Amino acid sequence: MTVSTESEFENKVNSILNEEIERTYVLLRNCRLNESQIEECIRDVFEENHTRRFSPISFLCRSVSLIILVSKLLLVLITIYAFIINDVSTQKFILRHSQSYIHPFMRKLRLITIPLLNKWPSISEFHEEQCLVENPFFVDNQLECWPCEDVRTVVDLSFLFNYSKAYVYNEKPFFVRDVFNESIDLQSLRDLCLANEQSLREGTAHFKSNVAQLSMRQFFLNPEKYMKSDLQITWKMSRVSAARIIRKLFVKPHFVPESSEIALQRYLYFDGPNSMSYNFPITDFANVWLVQAQGYRLIALHPSEACKSNCTSISVLLRPKDVLYYNWQFYSAQSLPSKISNEMSITYLSSFY
Repeated sequence: MTVSTESEFENKVNSILNEEIERTYVLLRNCRLNESQIEECIRDVFEENHTRRFSPISFLCRSVSLIILVSKLLLVLITIYAFIINDVSTQKFILRHSQSYIHPFMRKLRLITIPLLNKWPSISEFHEEQCLVENPFFVDNQLECWPCEDVRTVVDLSFLFNYSKAYVYNEKPFFVRDVFNESIDLQSLRDLCLANEQSLREGTAHFKSNVAQLSMRQFFLNPEKYMKSDLQITWKMSRVSAARIIRKLFVKPHFVPESSEIALQRYLYFDGPNSMSYNFPITDFANVWLVQAQGYRLIALHPSEACKSNCTSISVLLRPKDVLYYNWQFYSAQSLPSKISNEMSITYLSSFY
């Protein structure tokens, strides 16, 4: 195309555009727009719009590319991991050169999380939990259920010290009434808690209740105010300071071996006569003892998932000063209202190895 031809073509295009613009002007004037408004409309039309529009094909291409990239990255990581676990010299090399970075990295990570803990202090409770998310499909196939196969009732082994120790050794449930000479009522517990309020507060993991915004101090200052038939309080302690104080009232039973280790986690349950049933938690150690300090509570022991086909459910009514032993590997313990007393129930839970 020659220069003159190009010029003629350009003039023709400009002429057509001018005619269209004139028509547009006339149309917009008929719409009662002034000159500035008309110019603004035309300018908006001719300005280039860079807005990107959604394209299914381009989205699919980007998704496939991302999947391929992630797959390649995973393949590389798996290859590196397989090489490391099969080569001892590489493991030693990595450990030798990474040891000096582990502590600074963990310290830096801790400093980073401090603002999060200050904003949401309740998340620190998860550090004390043995299990955050329970796997419903997990089954311990190695567990032998013979300790509960022939159990049909919870036997009373009071004053039978040798028998109770033998039952602990065989991990069979029983209860005794010879640990405490006097019952532990709410008043004695209240006096102990108010006298050691700061240490107990520092050693408390959580104090939960079905009464809104109820704190440990509020409850013990005026317990009568919160005495409802459906009252339910769970007090979890997880520090040495709290354990040292609370064991002044709740002593170690005689059937716990001297060489055993007692878990730091301790629980106290306050239940009204019509409070709802609940399951006791999985403790640090499998051997559990329950102390019925005040009131009455019905405890049902249901076979664990691994022993459901071998064992049967049993139950026992705990009275004041009763101490129940069971092992949560074989039984899941459930607390239910007794329906025979209007007195508030206080139950203490601890575990040992």
